[in-house]
Amino acid sequence: MHTHVRAGQTLRIAPPVNAFALEADAASAGAVLIAGGIGITPIASMAAALTANASRYALHYTGRSISQLAFVDELRALAGEHLHLYGDDEASEANRFDLARLFATLTPGQPLYVCGPQGLIDAVIALASERGWPRERIRSELFATAAPQTGDAAFEVELRQSSMTLSVAPTQTILDAMLDAGLDPLYDCKRGECGVCQVGVIEGEVDHRDYCLSEAEKCSGKVMHICVSRARAARLIIDA
Repeated sequence: MHTHVRAGQTLRIAPPVNAFALEADAASAGAVLIAGGIGITPIASMAAALTANASRYALHYTGRSISQLAFVDELRALAGEHLHLYGDDEASEANRFDLARLFATLTPGQPLYVCGPQGLIDAVIALASERGWPRERIRSELFATAAPQTGDAAFEVELRQSSMTLSVAPTQTILDAMLDAGLDPLYDCKRGECGVCQVGVIEGEVDHRDYCLSEAEKCSGKVMHICVSRARAARLIIDA
């Protein structure tokens, strides 16, 4: 915008898209809000909305130490007894965040909302899925873009619609390879959360790394999100 926009030009804008919104029944279903570090930012807004509706909910907020958590005084005033604080460095075990201990108090299917480091989000999703939560009842927001993982290898992706074959480097995503090739695929978050970049899979096995698809959809191998997911083998054919 600094380079191209000039005084007097008309800009067309759209309303912001909320990909991490409270579901309609969150107020009545006993929502469980889990925040790690800076992940409290959207979670605090959810707590404010639930408090305003006199809803039943619980807010679990964890970080390195309770003294370093942000907005603690404001959250205590807002959430009261709904708020539970934890710190990794706390002397008392009761003051350290224990997912297994928390889930022992929950009912499968309660709406879960989690925001924070990827390790926290992955742990919540894994434990909730293991204990019978439907994937659609687990909502998350990740404050990071796709990052290479140990063992990532290069592979080829054939774009059937575009009649092109691209090489995807170990440190590159399919989306990045397409953008580098001058293509214009649909995408938004680049975190595997919004679902905008979903494409059909024609052939090949996918290493799913998104937070959108259900386990059944992942097992079907028919769709993937090109901003984060990769091929498990040397070649993949997608409908793009």
